[in-house]
Amino acid sequence: MQRNFYDSFPITSILLLLIVGMYALEMLARFKLGGEQGPLLTFGIDGRTVIALGSSAPGHVLHGEVWRLVSCMFLHGSAAHIFMNGMVLVFVGKMCEPQLSSPRFFTSFVLCGLVSSLLGFGLSYAEAERVGILLRSPGSVGASGALAGFVGVLLVHSIRYRNVVLREFAIRWIVVIAVFSILVSNRVSIDHAGHLGGFATGCVLGIWVKPYTTSDEAARWRVPAYIAGGVVAVGLGSAVWNYFHTLASTS
Repeated sequence: MQRNFYDSFPITSILLLLIVGMYALEMLARFKLGGEQGPLLTFGIDGRTVIALGSSAPGHVLHGEVWRLVSCMFLHGSAAHIFMNGMVLVFVGKMCEPQLSSPRFFTSFVLCGLVSSLLGFGLSYAEAERVGILLRSPGSVGASGALAGFVGVLLVHSIRYRNVVLREFAIRWIVVIAVFSILVSNRVSIDHAGHLGGFATGCVLGIWVKPYTTSDEAARWRVPAYIAGGVVAVGLGSAVWNYFHTLASTS
């Protein structure tokens, strides 16, 4: 019997559902909070909304809301933004999750995403401090830093084991992400530091990825995966709580 997508790629499916779910909440919050109604295909989610739902706003992170470094990975600024990242997640997940094992795949996503968020936060902080908008800066959002990490994993692994198919796949997505960034750079702010941070982290992780993952090796990644799951639960739970708290204070 043919397996469905969730049975074959459970973590990819869960991450996709979380990203889509958070975007649906963003769309709801966009109207509930009365933010600017910009074009949905370009940057339809305004700064006030993404701050309420957990973007890496430097002014808030500096005041102790470090959970934003996690929640920002699951937020997106427009329909085009989430469509692009969702597409990359599906294609990269189908290649990486079986290769790494589901526990290691999930742990790697969170790790690459956190490094990406930290670098993106640093860049946002420096820019906001320079122009004097620290408390109003929304910071960055998006899963692209974590996804760039998997492209790095595939690239290094393919070079190490001379896998032409994987190398061409990785290079193809590097080109796609670069072209997309160039095309939308005149409409939205692209977190290049976050992308590079996630990619570099993935390259380092790719050094230790073997052609096949044994069941014993996958089992060793279960505890890190549980820890990563707890981190994500705290980040997203805090984001949802902060949204409803913001909504209550404005009503």
